[in-house]
Amino acid sequence: MPHDDRFPLALVIEDEPDVSALFREILEEEGWEIAVAASVTAAQRLISQLRRPPSLVVLDQRLPDGRGLSLVLGLRRRFPDTRILLVTGARALTRELEGSLVDAVFHKPIELKRFLSEIHVAGGTVVG
Repeated sequence: MPHDDRFPLALVIEDEPDVSALFREILEEEGWEIAVAASVTAAQRLISQLRRPPSLVVLDQRLPDGRGLSLVLGLRRRFPDTRILLVTGARALTRELEGSLVDAVFHKPIELKRFLSEIHVAGGTVVG
């Protein structure tokens, strides 16, 4: 989707192509502009090049070159109003992170209804 400020911006930081494509499809269908990165390094580069703050970050915890949580403090400093959704396959990461470091934790497989609810909160009124 071309850069268009009428659409809320979401960053999807996910290394599994099928999962990333699913998030992209859901978000585009809901009227979001999407930027995608598949590693911590690629995400850092993408974040440094942003021309506007994202309304939403969908962040995989396990990436090929590090942990998704390593990006959270930098995201919070630079974009304090951005909603951050952490996606993990590890049951050890519980929802106790919610409200402190991230806004929501999703365990794979994703609860679609709850995910849609979170992206609606992040986007406010979505053009679509």
